[in-house]
Amino acid sequence: VATNEDMYGNEQPKPVIVTPLHEAEAVPVRPLAKKPKHDPYSVTGIDDGVFSLKPSLEIGAVASDNANLSATGRQAGLGYYLKPSLSFATNWPVNQWTGSVTGSWLSMPSANTIDSWSGTAQTDFRLDIRRSIYADFGDTVTVSESPAGQNQVPLNAIASRRDGTAATSAAITNDFGPAQATMKLGISRSEFGDVALSGGTTQSNTAMNYSEPSVTLRGSFDFHNAPFKPYAEVAYSPRIHDVNGASRNSQGASASFGITFDDGPIWQGDVAVIGVARQYADPRLGTVLNAGIYGSGTWSPTTLGRMEGGAHKGLKETKNDGGAAVSTGVFGINATYAARDNLLFHAGTSLTLAGNGSGLDQTTIASVGADYMFT
Repeated sequence: VATNEDMYGNEQPKPVIVTPLHEAEAVPVRPLAKKPKHDPYSVTGIDDGVFSLKPSLEIGAVASDNANLSATGRQAGLGYYLKPSLSFATNWPVNQWTGSVTGSWLSMPSANTIDSWSGTAQTDFRLDIRRSIYADFGDTVTVSESPAGQNQVPLNAIASRRDGTAATSAAITNDFGPAQATMKLGISRSEFGDVALSGGTTQSNTAMNYSEPSVTLRGSFDFHNAPFKPYAEVAYSPRIHDVNGASRNSQGASASFGITFDDGPIWQGDVAVIGVARQYADPRLGTVLNAGIYGSGTWSPTTLGRMEGGAHKGLKETKNDGGAAVSTGVFGINATYAARDNLLFHAGTSLTLAGNGSGLDQTTIASVGADYMFT
């Protein structure tokens, strides 16, 4: 995806933001034969017949007319970025273990900006219990940075805010033939770093730190291998805050009704109507609601062209002790065209809407580019 993240590693403005069904957030309903999709341009890696390791390193140059991301006093700058990664997968006949570690480092020395970095590590283990029953165990750790003016970081911040999230989950799925049922239990921990401000002061964000257990139930139907599979999912996720727990603690719930579709090589995706709600212990904060379309889809009218779209709705914690969660929404589309076997053209755009406690932040991103691959 051309605009998967901006050069500062912010993950919010993504054209395709919904996790595919075969990944962690939506627990998969998968056949026992686990054959990964063949990517002719994937790194060769190291394969000993049991484990397949794929290391890679991306190095690039960056030019920006606003390297310090400032509303005033913009500075143009040149810099570089590094993106190392390592993924692994097993080649076992039953069960499966996969994982990856990725990082991103950005430096803009010509503009005297602060270096930024982010990273993600994740692993997933699938245990085939019986022919129609399997379990999934997943762990994820994410570290990200938000510069001044983004994600509720003040404009007078002289350093980025560093956020971290760690999550673990266990799920079990039973395939009843025309129907599948999944139950998932998880717990996550989110922490938000303090931010140094101009004038020698510091903004404390400890009120945002919280732990979040969750339970998710999902049911889906498969009518004689039809291309459309309806499903329903409900989740309950309370949040327990470290500071001001009597008022900041909240009860969260979500419900979604949707359809996954896979019509050969032309249409694939997942589209749902979703509603999320969070009720705070402090009656002054009340209940916050957000609803809309949630999903992603891919349209490949020819073997040379592909279009991907996505939409996301959610609720994000605020930094204010007396403020409830704010609504967020992301909408995006990306197009790719293969002019030759090793030459791809791509273009995309995305729109992010996020409440900031007193108004609405709007971020629009557009991109165009080309990839030439040596095989």
